[in-house]
Amino acid sequence: MNISKTTIKATFTGLSCALAACASSPKPAYSEFLTRMSDSGLKHFELRFMPEPKAKNKKQAGRGQRPSSGNPKKAYRKAREQMLKEADRQIAQNHYCREGFWVMSFESSGRAHRLRGECNELASAADREQFPQTLKNW
Repeated sequence: MNISKTTIKATFTGLSCALAACASSPKPAYSEFLTRMSDSGLKHFELRFMPEPKAKNKKQAGRGQRPSSGNPKKAYRKAREQMLKEADRQIAQNHYCREGFWVMSFESSGRAHRLRGECNELASAADREQFPQTLKNW
C-alpha cells in the first residue's frame, strides 16, 4: 500500500484541528434550564451555568496567593458569549423558543453565570402542557 507523505500530513493536520476544537470549548459541569410562562403568555427562561474547574496552576497553588483574574471585561464578554451558545444549544434541543429569544439579563458571579431571556412568541396551550413552571422566582 502506497500512502503519500502529503496524505499522511493532511490526515494528521485534520485530526489535530478537530481535537483542538473539542478542547477549546469547555463543557458545563452544571447547567440548568428553567422555564416560566406568565398568565399573559410571555415565555421566560433562565439558564444557570457552572463550567468545569480548570486545572490548577502550580504557581498559584502557593499559600496566600490568589489566582489572577486577568481582564475582567474580557472574562465577562467571554462568559456571556459562552452562555449565549449554551442557550442556543439547549433551545435548539428542547424547542422552547420556536421563533428565537432576546436576552433580558446576564449575571456573572465568579465562575457561576446566569442568563435570563424571553421568547419572541407567546405560549401556546401545547407549550403550557410540555414545559412545567420550573422557575419559581422571577
